Amino acid sequence: MEGEAKERRVYVVEWKDAYSNGIDQVDEQHKHLFFLVKCLKLETIEKTLDELADYVFSHFSTEQKLMEESVYPDRERHRKIHDQFVSNVAECIANDNPWDDKRLHELRKFLNKWLIGHIMTDDQQFGRWYKQYQYQQNFEAARISEDDRGFLSHLFKPDWMLRLLGK
Repeated sequence: MEGEAKERRVYVVEWKDAYSNGIDQVDEQHKHLFFLVKCLKLETIEKTLDELADYVFSHFSTEQKLMEESVYPDRERHRKIHDQFVSNVAECIANDNPWDDKRLHELRKFLNKWLIGHIMTDDQQFGRWYKQYQYQQNFEAARISEDDRGFLSHLFKPDWMLRLLGK
C-alpha cells in the first residue's frame, strides 16, 4: 500500500531564484515551463501537452535567437541539446499506451529533471555569456555616444569643470 501511494505521488518542482540565468525574458519563460509541467493532469493531458509543445518551441526559438545575436560560441551544441529534448518528448508522447498516473508521473519527472539539469548547466553558461555580451554592447554604445559629443564636451562635464576651477 505504501509503495502504491509513493508511486501516485505528484512530482512537482517549483521555480527557484537559483535557476535564474540573468536573462529576464528567458527566466520568465522558464518559470512558465515549470508552471505548465505542474499543470499536467490526466483530465487535461492532451490540451496541456499541446500548450507545452508550443511553448517549448517558442522558448527554444527565443534562446537560439539570443545565441545567434550574441554569437554564442557554443550555440550549435546547445541547439542540438534542444533538438534531442524535443525528440525525446515526442517519442514519449507518441507512445500508444494510455495515460495513467504512473505514465504522467514519469513524464513530469523527466520534464522537471531535464529542465533543472539544462537550466543549471547549459542555460547558466549561456546566461553568463549573454550578460558579458550585453555589457560589451552597452560599453560600446556609451563610448560611441561620448565620441559623438566631441572633445570639447569632455571639458564641460561637471567633474572636469570642478577640476578646472580647482575645487
